[in-house]
Amino acid sequence: MKKVFPFLFVILSFSLIAQENASIADLTTAIRLDPDVAAPYNNRGNAYGALGEYKSAIADFTTAIRLDPDVAGAYYNRGIAYDNLGEHNRAITDFTTAIRLDPDVAGPYNNRGTAYGDLGEYKSAITDFTTAIRLDPDVATPYNNRGHAYGDLGEYKFAIADFTTAIRLDPDVASAYYNRGYAYYKLGEYNIAIADYTTAIKLDPDDVKAYYNRGFSNYKLGEYNTAISDFTTVIRLDPDDVIAYYHRANAYADLGNHKTAIADYTTAIRLDPYDTKSSLHNRGRAKEKAGLPYCSDYKRACELGKCDLYNRKCR
Repeated sequence: MKKVFPFLFVILSFSLIAQENASIADLTTAIRLDPDVAAPYNNRGNAYGALGEYKSAIADFTTAIRLDPDVAGAYYNRGIAYDNLGEHNRAITDFTTAIRLDPDVAGPYNNRGTAYGDLGEYKSAITDFTTAIRLDPDVATPYNNRGHAYGDLGEYKFAIADFTTAIRLDPDVASAYYNRGYAYYKLGEYNIAIADYTTAIKLDPDDVKAYYNRGFSNYKLGEYNTAISDFTTVIRLDPDDVIAYYHRANAYADLGNHKTAIADYTTAIRLDPYDTKSSLHNRGRAKEKAGLPYCSDYKRACELGKCDLYNRKCR
């Protein structure tokens, strides 16, 4: 069972070249009237991108590039669209071209860094985020992202320093508090992590990951009732979150509320019947402590590879 959600990268959005108030229909008219000008295609691509229609956006950016191959913004925007589709290598290629055409703009370095990070190439990501910071040291996002990359390399103190700078530059960005909370969690600083997750929740009260990680930090401190409250919020926001049921069950079991724990383990098993080993094992233990038949759960857990209690108690 996954225990905590990791760091979050932040990609900078489509460039502000787009005529924000121009509708796709207006831009289509402009293209029909003058189909050999690149800018309307680029702007319509931005409009499609803002709507999440990334394939349509890519088609327009590609046309803009064909008509004017020396404009960095079209490559940058197409790179963002590719990145949002998970095509990180194509995104890197476009961001690299944007950088070659205009090497003094921070955005393409930041976004190429996020693409490298998504591919697990954290050292390359750090290099790009550092360049973005040098070019524009007063923007929070590259610090937040570089902190993410440091964290993924296990360099949590460097990560915390960058997240702290990001928070100083923009104290209203929930992801920086979330990320710093996760770094503190990895260092075993659970109380400080809880404080950061709490701030992240205040800024983004629907962030399931922050509730979940705060709940698990509270669980680590033995604050089981508080952990249950956070896992319950996760379940309210996402009723199919199997991990929240599993860990809420663990907290109930640690409080001696075995029958409620059994109910949550049962829900976890129903929601994810393909990853049930730990839930079956723990439900069997809760049944045993509640005075209920338990060997069937231990046997099923053993069939999946977790045999300690079955071998000791049921054979």
